[in-house]
Amino acid sequence: AMAAQPLKLFASPWTAPPWMKTNNDYVGYGQLLPEMYQPWANYFVKFLDRYGEEGVNFWGVTAQNEPIDGYVPGFYFNCMGWTAEQQRLWVAENLGPTLKAHGNDDVILMILDDQRYELPRWAKKVLNDTVAAQYVNGFAVHWYGDDYAPASLLQETHDLFPDYFILSTEACEVHSDMNGASDEKQLAVKVDDRGTMFITVGPRSIHTVVCQ
Repeated sequence: AMAAQPLKLFASPWTAPPWMKTNNDYVGYGQLLPEMYQPWANYFVKFLDRYGEEGVNFWGVTAQNEPIDGYVPGFYFNCMGWTAEQQRLWVAENLGPTLKAHGNDDVILMILDDQRYELPRWAKKVLNDTVAAQYVNGFAVHWYGDDYAPASLLQETHDLFPDYFILSTEACEVHSDMNGASDEKQLAVKVDDRGTMFITVGPRSIHTVVCQ
């Protein structure tokens, strides 16, 4: 109601609760317990439904924010690890069918949501499974590895999977060390010439808000 134009919002989870994870913690080396695959998919539906009851409808979701982080020992902020193979299985058997069964199959689903150096490998691992592929709409990428991952990887991925979009979902300019210390204190809002708003606060950026 506050927006002057329609907003396309998407959500991206950073971690499940500790009791659902292998390391019983929000941070560090830890993954979703296999027996929690379905409860975690159910949570996505509850999240979307509860926001919908308040008049906030999401255009899309990502399967996980930076899934590689949860495979880094000592990683210092909220994370949960997935391999491409694990994400493929979860999307095919849990998340995709659950969203569809509860009437949320119109919600855009993006995979990866991590650095582009994982492309096109991640895309191949997930989308070469036809069951998983039917639930996926696109790839979400971050820019933190761009200095050593050429933009040609995006073109290569597009050429292999032209029916799936590639969206930059996180980018912030901030110095942050592995102890979580940051020199960024103020909320920063930038809108590019396409009407895409980037909101950054603290050591990480809140994900893109598309205002087209």
